[in-house]
Amino acid sequence: GCGGENKKSEKISLIQLTELGWDLFETTNYDSSLIVFTDAILDYPSENLSEVYSGRGWCYAYLGNYTDALNDIASAGSPNLDALAGSCFAYLALNDYNNAAVSGNSLIAANSSYIFSHDNTITSSDVRLAIAQAYFFLGNYANVILQLDVLAPGHGLTANSSSSAILAQLMVLDQIN
Repeated sequence: GCGGENKKSEKISLIQLTELGWDLFETTNYDSSLIVFTDAILDYPSENLSEVYSGRGWCYAYLGNYTDALNDIASAGSPNLDALAGSCFAYLALNDYNNAAVSGNSLIAANSSYIFSHDNTITSSDVRLAIAQAYFFLGNYANVILQLDVLAPGHGLTANSSSSAILAQLMVLDQIN
């Protein structure tokens, strides 16, 4: 043959690949979703792939591959709020507490009532808890308290409370969230 016979007669559009990737993600098929998002990146390298990189980044994060998650999230660029949320959680998982706090705070500043459109169990409260955890590990209890004021009004703690009391409150919230 002259080549071309084995090619797909019609390439799946970037929009269709993106929608399929997110559909698979939303049904917790993260491995399959990752493959679809990767196909989109390979098939459409010169297109705007912010949503695709965000999706693949979230797949990597849910699969526990936080370094690749952060690389894709960086490729998504800003102001992709889903990518910012993902980076907050990925940085926290990698013990990069400063960047976790920065990413989380950027998201909260952009949308204080954020809900991840592809998994509505992830909300601004989860981001705030991640920020609070990051600040706790940085020893910045005043900023932990600022997040607790939103997450658990009337918690009764101050920046001068014992670290064990602050940690106990964070653990309670982690169970709730």
